[in-house]
Amino acid sequence: MIENAAEQNTIDLAISDKFSKNDTVGKALMSRGKEIRLIQEVRAEANLPVAAASIVARAAFVEHMTKLSEQYGYKLPLGAGAPVDKAARELVAKLGPAILDKISKTHFKNYQRAITLI
Repeated sequence: MIENAAEQNTIDLAISDKFSKNDTVGKALMSRGKEIRLIQEVRAEANLPVAAASIVARAAFVEHMTKLSEQYGYKLPLGAGAPVDKAARELVAKLGPAILDKISKTHFKNYQRAITLI
């Protein structure tokens, strides 16, 4: 999202929640040539703009997952727990492995577990 916003706006600072020990977000920004100062902090949602962005992003995610559930006739569980693994196995069995690229975050461990079962 930071990259997308930077395509249309001048951005010199971005604040992100720190969700991993390595600098995943920073490395991704730099790999695409963006010169944006990035601050990553635990509980970044204490900053009002980060909290607002989080709410908007969550609403968009839930709406998108609801539409995908309707499209594929299968209630797609949210999160990354055992119900997601079960759904992935069932959908791959029903619709083939290509379905995973259409409905899942391919960098999550659930995706990796599901494709190893194929």
